[in-house]
Amino acid sequence: MSLDLRDFSGETGGWTIEAMLRFADANPDAVLELQEGAILILPVPDAGHQKTISDLVQWFAAHEALDHLAPSFLVKVAAETFRRPDIVLLREGSRYPGDARWVEAKDVLLAIEVVSITRGSLDRILKPVEYERAGIPNFWRVEAAGVSPIVFMHHNQLGYRMVGSIPLPLLLERPLTDTSPPLAT
Repeated sequence: MSLDLRDFSGETGGWTIEAMLRFADANPDAVLELQEGAILILPVPDAGHQKTISDLVQWFAAHEALDHLAPSFLVKVAAETFRRPDIVLLREGSRYPGDARWVEAKDVLLAIEVVSITRGSLDRILKPVEYERAGIPNFWRVEAAGVSPIVFMHHNQLGYRMVGSIPLPLLLERPLTDTSPPLAT
């Protein structure tokens, strides 16, 4: 059986979020993002990447932040550009997406990317620029291998600036309110 992508994207080949979500429904194991109307099919994260995400989700859950947590949820960062941070923490007052499959960047307090070997430049360079331009106030970059630091970045008038770092194992031992730096709202 052959797959005709025009069944999802239309004759012109331009992708919308609706078309990408239809494609995702037909391909549930695919990790997808939309970049300026082009679909990106990303490699499935390796076991270490997934464990790091799981550890962070458990840490947020232990600190009663689970109601605002949306692991691997699509965020609209620009017209026809939707990114899938590894973890999204929604702003206080924002509603958990429920049946929605993506959120607006204005609803995001923190985007976390665990850097993948296969897409390091995307995670380290392009995504932080997009998150900053979209107005997401906080960004954490978690380097691969678990013992490497989490780099905390906070948005100010000049864009993101690094405000600290901590090895992941040390972060996981601390309470959420004692993170360095605290989350800016």
